Amino acid sequence: MEDLKQAIISYSSTGLQQHKHWYSPAAEAYNQARPRYPQDLIHQVVELAKLSTDSKILEVECGLGTATVR
Repeated sequence: MEDLKQAIISYSSTGLQQHKHWYSPAAEAYNQARPRYPQDLIHQVVELAKLSTDSKILEVECGLGTATVR
């Protein structure tokens, strides 16, 4: 249990810049190559959910968050 505690402390004390480089270049390649959602689909979701320009949303998924960028 003490090892886990030390690992958490070590992780949380490292800088965000260091965390950005933990993954291989494959993550960036995936981001560049992954198809984006069609704009029409985004408009339909916004309309169905009755979102306004002041709406706040949270995208929860295992991915890049590409649905909420637009």
